[in-house]
Amino acid sequence: MISRQSLPYSEHSAQWFLRVRDLGHAVWLDSAWPLSRQGRYDIISAAPLQMIDATNNNVFSTTQQLIANCFSTADDINDLPFTGGAIGLFGYEIGRQLEQMPPCEKSLPNFPDALIGIYSWAIVVDHLRQLTTLVMRDETSPQLRAKILACVNSDTNITPNSFALTSAWLDEFPADKYSTAFSRLQNYIQAGDCYQVNLARRFNATYRGDAFAAYLRLREITAAPFSAFMESEEGALLSLSPERFISAIDGQLLTQPIKGTAPRNNDV
Repeated sequence: MISRQSLPYSEHSAQWFLRVRDLGHAVWLDSAWPLSRQGRYDIISAAPLQMIDATNNNVFSTTQQLIANCFSTADDINDLPFTGGAIGLFGYEIGRQLEQMPPCEKSLPNFPDALIGIYSWAIVVDHLRQLTTLVMRDETSPQLRAKILACVNSDTNITPNSFALTSAWLDEFPADKYSTAFSRLQNYIQAGDCYQVNLARRFNATYRGDAFAAYLRLREITAAPFSAFMESEEGALLSLSPERFISAIDGQLLTQPIKGTAPRNNDV
């Protein structure tokens, strides 16, 4: 069974995240509302029943099996997009569990290639209907329920700590090498060897303070409707994307890539 409770609605979901953050492994799937009006839902949770990382032999089957083992019922509430389940990240390198790939530098140093939590509850904010709902499955223990209710019913206004860089950004892919790689990829495309390549550059810097404060500032600048903030013992993941990768609804798959579909400026 799944229980639900209405909570006060606000356009700003950050305060809900801050209230439950200390429960551990907090996640916020963020529509960037009201800075962006392209999304609809925000999903916030913490304190997963179990965690899965890349050390599992097959992250995908392990995640599927854990969902089946952790939840005694598959009943869902039809008007909510999430009532418990898996939330996490898959890095590029986790593809090695699916197919053979050539050796490559680790995509995120000191961070797992996969990190997934099995969550039994969530705060779901529906900005279209202006509703906020707390949903909890039966698998949420009485102790965790009490902690969640204490967090969400608190009237304390919490603010993140400050954030500041303590070094300049270090480019791991200098401009001359990037230009050379770009030219090679153009040749591959013209030869028909590939049709799209994500040629990324990684920058490193040291910092002090709260990564969530940095996320909120980036959120103000980008207002990306498919954003997320995740926290774990390994660190924090800040993701701000304007692009829906894929959705699955009623057996239908939808992908909405935007790469190359809009002009960069008036000169292109």
